[in-house]
Amino acid sequence: MLNISKKSLSINSYPFIRGIESPVTKDQLVPLDEKCRVIQFSSPLTDADHEKLSQFAKNYPAVSFRVFGHYGMGQLNDLKFLRYYPFVKNFQVDVFEITGIDGIEYLPENLEYLGFGQTRKRFSLNFLEKFKNLHELYIEGHDKDIEVISKLVTLERLTLRSITLKDLSIFLPLKKLWWLAIKLGGTKNLSMFSKIEGLKYLELWMIKGLEDISAISKLKNLQFLFLQNLKNI
Repeated sequence: MLNISKKSLSINSYPFIRGIESPVTKDQLVPLDEKCRVIQFSSPLTDADHEKLSQFAKNYPAVSFRVFGHYGMGQLNDLKFLRYYPFVKNFQVDVFEITGIDGIEYLPENLEYLGFGQTRKRFSLNFLEKFKNLHELYIEGHDKDIEVISKLVTLERLTLRSITLKDLSIFLPLKKLWWLAIKLGGTKNLSMFSKIEGLKYLELWMIKGLEDISAISKLKNLQFLFLQNLKNI
């Protein structure tokens, strides 16, 4: 009879996400379900834990790697643990109290997806310029040096949350962009939509003060439009 601990059953009961916690045991590193999309942890891991997890995650390059939620009181000061994961193709950080992003340079230049969640401290986005092969980007609350996004010409999908742009000019160089979501924030000038010719999916959600969306009618390739909580529309 196969001997599987109760902890293993708990970890693997939801096949789409693999949760990891310290100490990392063999139970946590059983093979992923083919439906799994994310490996994540929300409490501190030791160097030994990262070494084990790195060897495991290396077998699943298409699965996203995420750190989230925890680390108040200075427990996570940076992203230097990424030195164990130079092979990661999809990465998301959602740690509000993080105090630095040193270590993000360990992510490979051929990174395909990056999610950068809201933090108490605001950081420059200039680090994005390294990742010239990004296909998808999620940014929440960070607008310092946001113009760097215009250099990410391989972007296909982009989500901006709690960010206000004066206009849409940073999107114009993104010729491969077909999926765009703007959530919260106060971007009111949508007049340049007609110049973003490749858009097929557009989502506008709870944008403060937005009163005119007539420019959307000029999106000739648009296939899906999602509008929600726009009080003046």
